[in-house]
This record gives sequence, structure tokens and C-alpha cells, in this order.
Amino acid sequence: MRQVVAAVLLGLGLGGCVTASPIDDPAPPPTAFPTIRPSSAAGTVQAPSAGATATVWHAAGATVAGTVSLDVDPVAVDIGAPAAWLLAAPTADAGTLWVAVHDDGSVTAVTIGSQGAVRDVDVGARRTATTRPPALHAPDGEWLLVEAHDDAAEFAGVLPLGDGRTVTVTTAGDLLVTTPGSAFPERHPGPYLPDARPIRVDDRRVALLFGPTDRYEHAVLGDGIEATQARIVDVTAGTVSDTVVPEGRVIEGLHPLVGDLTGDGNLDVVVTTSAESDGARLEAWLLAGRGRRFGPAIGQPGRWRHQIAIAPTGPDGEVEVVEVVTPHLDRVATFWQAGDQLLVATGDVPDAVVSHRIGSRSMEDAAVIDVDGDGIRELVGPATDGGLAVVRHRVDDTMVESLAVPTPESNIAIAELPGDRAALGYVTADGLLVVWVGRA
Repeated sequence: MRQVVAAVLLGLGLGGCVTASPIDDPAPPPTAFPTIRPSSAAGTVQAPSAGATATVWHAAGATVAGTVSLDVDPVAVDIGAPAAWLLAAPTADAGTLWVAVHDDGSVTAVTIGSQGAVRDVDVGARRTATTRPPALHAPDGEWLLVEAHDDAAEFAGVLPLGDGRTVTVTTAGDLLVTTPGSAFPERHPGPYLPDARPIRVDDRRVALLFGPTDRYEHAVLGDGIEATQARIVDVTAGTVSDTVVPEGRVIEGLHPLVGDLTGDGNLDVVVTTSAESDGARLEAWLLAGRGRRFGPAIGQPGRWRHQIAIAPTGPDGEVEVVEVVTPHLDRVATFWQAGDQLLVATGDVPDAVVSHRIGSRSMEDAAVIDVDGDGIRELVGPATDGGLAVVRHRVDDTMVESLAVPTPESNIAIAELPGDRAALGYVTADGLLVVWVGRA
């Protein structure tokens, strides 16, 4: 049996700026928490609704609505080993589901009930691929891991749409749409990026990257292949509704961000583009012929910008693009708003968050979420000196607060919960699942 432990954590006050400094993870003491049930006795877990979906990535990037309470001690569950991937999802009984895929492909799934009870559950698989981020769906009202089609590319994401269909990219680079009960999936010709992450736009459309190329030599995202286009595809009609083509540049990422950056009710697509001449810059494409906005380039190749989310992070709740500039070097958290012709930087702070590890295909090591209930979301991720960092964009300054808690090793998993609540969790190098949930 695995043991449940509650962490005694230091420095959780979020009222002021705390300078990050090296810390030792505090050792959790013995508690009266119950032990987790053995997996052999596990039952299934209900989703809030049939057809629900949960993925590591989200339609607007790594962000959700609702408040998570970081000013209280988290629950820490010993799941026995570190995780290559972590998923979070709400359950029908007002609890949360956490699914960890370990480095050997084994799967641990636990629920944390609304009263704190923890139990093992069955999500339909005890082993799965570690090369792609996992996804959950609820075809009959119970959470299950999505199984990739046999033709799915090794590193391509698999996106459940909520109506039972799934979308992925094949080894040949085609877009594959599978339908329950049909032995013949639909194939839309590519070539799409071989490790593309399809992003859900709505019930019919997905956004993903197209046109692989090796002309830009950087290879910080797992290989030396980047994209030359971003596309929005209507998978029901089988048509491409919008295409973003940054002439002469590559799109350096695994997926675009999709959201309403300008506040006019229309979709915008945000990507990081790069070129040998001047390196990486952030670009926002305003669809339906509304033009584009872009920020300054770094000025040299081999320097990446990590786009995190489009979210209300501004001092007065303005919608912004949140990114980390040179996440492997200076780690500058930067907030951008759409100006008349350009993207305008409205706040930045260096040495803020470890949002990506070089060579990793995980784009979710940081997330954007409201931690104090004011309706404005913050950037949350591993602090540069250990623990967890919270980056706030405020009127007078942008600041980093460090929480002396166990340091994340997995991606940051987030989930939107009923009652304007949210959940946030991660797995440490010692195999602790650390979870915060918003107050009911």
C-alpha cells in the first residue's frame, strides 16, 4: 500500500514579495490520513458529465478559470515514483482525479474527495505511452485514458473532442479523426508537424501546426523539426478555415495558442516565430482578415520564447499573452497586450520561473491560474532556486513570490472545478503528488 502524507510547508503567506532562495524540502511528518486502497480493489470514477474531456494542454493554453487556494497547506500523496506526465480532472462528487504516467509507462490514478479522502481508481489502462501527453475522456460518464490510434505518430498529441471523436497526427503526417463505432477513420492530408498537439477551438474546429521544416537549427523541443504554418481545421467538414503563414520564419513550438487577445469577440492565434536573422519573436494573428501584431525579436538565433497562455493577467484583468523569454537562460516572465500595430510588453521580471527544460516536449511546466480569488490570474511554476514561484502582474510592478514547498518535477496540472474553483498539482522527484484545491 502507498501511504498518504500531509505536508507541513513553510512560507505560504502570499501577501508580499518573497525573494527566492535555496531551500530544503521539508519532511512531512506522520499523520492520521488514510492509506490509499490497493489498485487491485480500485473502482471507476465518474466525470461531471458524459463526454467530458481532460487534457494536459488546454484550448487557450495552460490556463483555466476558477481560484486555487495556495495560502493553505496542500495535500501530498505518495504515489511511489516521479511522473513523466500528470493529468487533473474534476469528479462527479466534487472531488478531483489525478492521473500520473510514470517514466516506465505505468499509470497511477487517485481521487481526492471533497472531504480529503484519497483512493486508487481505474482509468482503463495500467500502462500507456510516455512519448505523448495523456488525455482523458468520459464516453459513458466515467473517466478513461484515451488510447491512441495505431497510426498515430509517436510524439503526436491525441485530442478528445467530447463527442467521442479523437484527433491526432499520423506517422505519415496526415490529420486523423476517429469516430466511435467506425472502423474507418477520416484522414485529412498533411503534412502536419509530427509531434503536433491539436488544440480544441470549438465542437468542430481544432488548431494545430503544419508544414514541417528543418531549416532553423535550434532543436530545444525534442527534435530539429519546426512548422511553417498554423491551421484551424473544421474536422467535421474536413476543411481548413484559417491559415497563419509567417513568411520566411518558422513556428517554434508544438501548438498555437488560441483566444480573444484583442477583446473584440473574435479568435486570435498566437505563436512564437523564429529566423536565423533575428531569432524568436511573439506574433498574434487576428483572424478573419484583421491583420497581425508582433513584438520585437530577441536579435540572435538559438534563443527561444515559451508562450504559456492567453489569459486575464493584467493589473485590471486585461487579457494578455504570458510568456517566458529564454526559459533555459534568463527565464524572463513577460506579459503582452495587443496595441494598435504591435504587441506591447506591459510587465516583465527576470529569473522568474523554470517553464521548460531543454529538449523536453512538455510545454506545461508552468500554468496561469488565479491564486487569490481576485479574478486576475497569475503565472505559477517551478522557482529558479527550488519550490514554487507565483508571478503577479500589478500596476506598479511585476513581482515573484516564492513558496517553500517541494519542487515540481512533472508538468503543472490544472483543472477547472464547479463553484468557481480550480485545482493545481504536480509530482516531485521523490514521487509525491502535491495538490491544492480552491475553497468550496
